[in-house]
Amino acid sequence: MALFIQKREKSIVDDIKKHADTVTETVKNFVEALNLYLDGDKEKSQEQTKLVHKLEAQADDYRRKIDREMYEGAFMPSIRESLFVTVDAVDDVANEAETTGDILTLIQPSIPDEIVSDLREMGKLTVICAEKLRDGVYNLFNDINLVFDEMKEVEYYEGA
Repeated sequence: MALFIQKREKSIVDDIKKHADTVTETVKNFVEALNLYLDGDKEKSQEQTKLVHKLEAQADDYRRKIDREMYEGAFMPSIRESLFVTVDAVDDVANEAETTGDILTLIQPSIPDEIVSDLREMGKLTVICAEKLRDGVYNLFNDINLVFDEMKEVEYYEGA
């Protein structure tokens, strides 16, 4: 079962999906920056973090556009509120990726060799979670029953 989408709401749904895609790309690029940092290539990590900033800004642009269009009356009020909360929560993921990238770039923490492999594994799991989150957002509009399955998988990987 999917949410009923009226014609005027189709472009907002497309933007919500693009927002989720952009957030996922933000996370992937942050993990790339992390891996470069762990490899000792701080300069390339810093460049990758700049890309994270650009992607996070794009995600913010989508979020603002979605918010504006929904404030203009798209969707039924009960669905609208849930979508506001969902889009903001997804956007927070990009914000956290950006903030953590800033820590690498600005603070340049010393990372003990003993935890490097754990951090790399956490990075891989973070990308999987971001992809599952994106899939969950897509399924809000394709098959809402699958959303719960996607979120269970995110919870599983968060605990891994």
